[in-house]
Amino acid sequence: MSKLMIPVAWVKEQLGGENPTKEENFLGVTTDTRSEVAGHLFFALSGPNFDGNRFAEEALKKGALGVVVDDPQMAQKLVTYFPDNLVVSVESTLKSLQLLAQRWRIKNKFQVLAITGSNGKTTTKTFCAHLVSQKFATNYAKGSFNNHIGLPLTLLSTSAEAKVVIVEMGMNHAGEITELCTIAQPDVVVVTMVGSGHIENLGSVEAIAKAKEEIYLGAKDNARRIYNLDNPHTREMMNRHAASARFAGKDDRVLTFSYYDPAAAVHLRDVVSTFDHVEIAGRIGGEPGRVKIPIFGRQNVYNIMAAACVALAAGVEPDIIWKSLSGCKTEWGRNQVMKLKGGARVVFDGYNANPESVLALLENLSRIKVRGRRYAVLGEMLELGSHSAEMHRSIARQIAELKFDFVWFYGSPYKEFEEAYKEIYPSGDFAATESFDESLTMSLKSRLEADDLIVLKGSRGMKLERVLAQLD
Repeated sequence: MSKLMIPVAWVKEQLGGENPTKEENFLGVTTDTRSEVAGHLFFALSGPNFDGNRFAEEALKKGALGVVVDDPQMAQKLVTYFPDNLVVSVESTLKSLQLLAQRWRIKNKFQVLAITGSNGKTTTKTFCAHLVSQKFATNYAKGSFNNHIGLPLTLLSTSAEAKVVIVEMGMNHAGEITELCTIAQPDVVVVTMVGSGHIENLGSVEAIAKAKEEIYLGAKDNARRIYNLDNPHTREMMNRHAASARFAGKDDRVLTFSYYDPAAAVHLRDVVSTFDHVEIAGRIGGEPGRVKIPIFGRQNVYNIMAAACVALAAGVEPDIIWKSLSGCKTEWGRNQVMKLKGGARVVFDGYNANPESVLALLENLSRIKVRGRRYAVLGEMLELGSHSAEMHRSIARQIAELKFDFVWFYGSPYKEFEEAYKEIYPSGDFAATESFDESLTMSLKSRLEADDLIVLKGSRGMKLERVLAQLD
């Protein structure tokens, strides 16, 4: 794919601005002077604790070709001091960034594939990018660029020669996915699953489902809609949409995936599961196949199915998808399996955690034989709000049933976790602390032998990589 070039003249048509520039094209768009700014268009975004307009001059001194600011006095100063750089004065730099991204998407007629879900959206996006790029020039959101800033930046990082853009849509409150759909105007949409992530802000799983459903309702009428038949909330969405006047006669725009239903467009099952790979078999778009993929756990089979379904909807043939699946890999902190120097194996899943993802991990572990001892270090599941104590008690009881050789939990509800754990397994070797404790990590390290297993699972804010670093 060719180098990104956004015409300066086109930007001026969309946003206005003063002063000419020596170059005809911007090399990209940025909002951070700590990143690459030379040749870029800098948007001076502001937040609760900072004024982005104060960094506009720094951006120009570092080589930015232009800046977008929402402080008229700053704009006038920059027009005078930087006569060879485009200076755009707007009412809102954020709204202007979103508008420019929307118009760049319309101008270049990308096929936009949009993914959301309580679990699996980032991994599904990564798998999907690998599959779709086998046929089309593809750009996709790096990391978790999934909000009202990250999504526009993803669109604006896409070369005009690209055919497909894959975006992730995250949310903390109702209405946010609708806003993202207005910007991205997706052609293919999927909710991977609905669970209790973000329940702190939305109050109930039903409210979360309603917020996630915005991706279907906010997409274009002729968008291809993909549903997970095995999640009760997404299946209910499909049934409700099928009965609605808006989607009447559009059954040909619907694709489904399922672990259990062989009639789904993508139906896959794990026939062999180890720490090193999952071997799956089934059908993709009616074509049977079987393949080994270097991923861990059944929950990743669901992510593979969602990604295959999105690729199918985007126009990738089933045989290409089957041939490409073996190249799918997870990103940092997402069900990573690694060996320590002493030979013990670690399952590191420290990027995100909610009850559904913890239970999925526990189910996977119960299905794989471990020759040595089993240890677990669990960090708090964040963003559960008033449901936190109850949900941590529930998880503690289920972990206790597995009778690990040692469990350490750290986080705010450590007392509730300990009480529930000891109800089920009072004699178990267990520790609970409010915060990270280096001495417990070193104590665990001293116990490890070659065939042992250590599970590290928790929300990103618990920084479980500290445990990983000290164990090795």
